[in-house]
Amino acid sequence: MPKDEKLDEGLRSLPDGSIVEGLGTGGKVLIVRTEPEFARDILPYFSNTIMVLIALVMLNTTGRVYMPIFSILLVSPL
Repeated sequence: MPKDEKLDEGLRSLPDGSIVEGLGTGGKVLIVRTEPEFARDILPYFSNTIMVLIALVMLNTTGRVYMPIFSILLVSPL
């Protein structure tokens, strides 16, 4: 891609391959998108599923109903 090329979605691509998603006042770059990272971009969508699986394992191993509920409240408060 040529230097500072505009993409179809209105985003800009920089010479190093990163994509600028947002600009602030005066043209300062606020948000730069790089390749998606698993822990930052994908894993948060599965956090509830992981918490439920951990709670089920705790319930099966301990036999106490309130222990998984308490641990879920510690990890993800209301």
